[in-house]
Amino acid sequence: MDFDPLSFSRALPSETREILAAYQALALGLQMRGIDQWEHYLGPAGEDLVERRFREGEVYWMRLQGRKAGFICLGLDEADWPGLGQDPNALFVLSLGVLKPFAGRGLGAGALDWAVDQALARGRSRLRLDCLADNPGLCAYYETHGFERIAGQERLGRALNLYERRLA
Repeated sequence: MDFDPLSFSRALPSETREILAAYQALALGLQMRGIDQWEHYLGPAGEDLVERRFREGEVYWMRLQGRKAGFICLGLDEADWPGLGQDPNALFVLSLGVLKPFAGRGLGAGALDWAVDQALARGRSRLRLDCLADNPGLCAYYETHGFERIAGQERLGRALNLYERRLA
């Protein structure tokens, strides 16, 4: 059997609407499961939010067998975490999404492994990300993949957890 590994390619700002459509599809899928996450991408500010990802970080397509299977956004800091977001030893996963046709194939874990490699290649010793505290399935997923909760905060009426995976 041929195996085409997961690959990553830098998304272009001209693909903003395609990235937005991916966020929106994921947000709608989450809502159908009773999870309110990324709902702000569904409104009129959605395109601006994606453009911000391109300005403040790096946006990559996740590809499986040459097909766009999801995305991952990386950044060197996370302004939403005062005091913790400007750590010169950390790389941040600002967002990660696997498109529905590719769900359940381990692509999320593959993307996290790729992000670890990116952090190490940049001389970073930590990989960080955050998620909604009221999504216990996602919190457990990150913990299963070596992340430890290091902080929590309320923002815009939502509880968030900050997770970190030490790399060296």
